[in-house]
Amino acid sequence: MLNNRRGDLGDITMIFVYLFFIVIIGVGIFAGIYLFFIQGYEFREAESDVLNYKVSHCILDNNIDSKFIGDFYNKCALEKGVVEKYNLIRVCKNSDDCVNERDEKAVLIGQGSKFQACRFEGGRKNDAFPRCVIKNFVKDGQSYEVITGSTQNSRRSLG
Repeated sequence: MLNNRRGDLGDITMIFVYLFFIVIIGVGIFAGIYLFFIQGYEFREAESDVLNYKVSHCILDNNIDSKFIGDFYNKCALEKGVVEKYNLIRVCKNSDDCVNERDEKAVLIGQGSKFQACRFEGGRKNDAFPRCVIKNFVKDGQSYEVITGSTQNSRRSLG
């Protein structure tokens, strides 16, 4: 049965080295996936910037009157339900501080109520605060300030 009379078992013991390397490679792949993909993605600031761009260009391309303000979401091609759930939008006319604006005449469009968090320095590090983008522009001699923010979190639960 046994043709190997010298006691040479090298071929049989190599299976343990092979299995050891397979386990090490598997643990490395699992650790890499866990470290890089378990945290989620941070797109809130990019989403706020894109929303600010769309709103600013929509205001620049349209006449600002009561009809535009009433039909803002359709004119700017925004989904109202998504914006109300995950975003902040405020557009002010001739305002120096749109974040703390109390004058209803200066606020043309307002969706959301967490605009004070946009000015907090500590809010940039806190995950619970929205990520905001504030931009100013001038149209027909009128200055406009557009504040957009995103509260949407892209983290997902595994399991």
